[in-house]
Amino acid sequence: MFGDGPNFKRSLNKCYNITLSINIVSIEYPIAEKDIVWLIWLKFPAWPAFVRRVYRKKRRIHKLSLTFIEGCTKMPNRLRVTYRCKTVVPFIDKQKQKFIDQGESSIYDPEMRRKFREACEKAESFLHQRALSSLNKEEFSFFSRESDEEEEIDSDTNMQINSGPNSSDTENRLSDTEDVLSSSPSPNYNSLEPSAKEIARIRKMTEKQSKLVEFVKSEEMKNYLLDIFYERRKSELHQKFIHGTVKEKNSLRYAGFGPIYNEEQEEEIVEILKDWLYELPKKDIPDISYVLDVWIPEVRYP
Repeated sequence: MFGDGPNFKRSLNKCYNITLSINIVSIEYPIAEKDIVWLIWLKFPAWPAFVRRVYRKKRRIHKLSLTFIEGCTKMPNRLRVTYRCKTVVPFIDKQKQKFIDQGESSIYDPEMRRKFREACEKAESFLHQRALSSLNKEEFSFFSRESDEEEEIDSDTNMQINSGPNSSDTENRLSDTEDVLSSSPSPNYNSLEPSAKEIARIRKMTEKQSKLVEFVKSEEMKNYLLDIFYERRKSELHQKFIHGTVKEKNSLRYAGFGPIYNEEQEEEIVEILKDWLYELPKKDIPDISYVLDVWIPEVRYP
């Protein structure tokens, strides 16, 4: 039908070049400001978030300033995260339905589940209306929070938010995030550069935490946690997770990482503990959330 003449070949090459250029752009700049993304946290299911600002290093995305859509009280209003393609995913992605299903099945708190559903619906509506260019100023400002008077605090320092389900007193430490505190709608980010003293303090804290991470990865800690798993050592958290009611299991969520505040170090700990869990006989392996709900809070630091 199309033949194989020079015109067809030129058209084919043109299509190939267009496709290739689109793919290159999408790989290099997968996330843009005013996009909707899924933010995947260790302590929460993937949650829809609005991209307020993109920070780059050498033209590559380095950090993102995000606002949760319909976030609950356990979440900060705004936060900055280091960009990783596995933890910040475009809302319209092949994993979208998986994230929705995971949220529906893993959120036990009815109010939080309702918020999650509303967040997904509003994200869908926002993207649909934006595609049709029918989004009015009021609807857009809901996502961009343009009316909020806020200041962003750059942080590799500790952040605390209320995180325990059914308890406003439970504190959850976040790392590499920024909570929204106060001040102007157009903050001067240059003025927030850390001082030499602050940099030295952060470096010292990171070095100290690195030693803690190495201790957590030790054979001694592995044996300690396996004793808990096989009930050779008493653990109330283990008992609730393995033998408790749904309500008791729900109370274990979002326990936090103790003195570890750095996101990369948290991920390093989670990965080694997951490896230990998968070394168990297949019939004995519990849900992977056992790592976050039992082993991590049971870690004993020197």
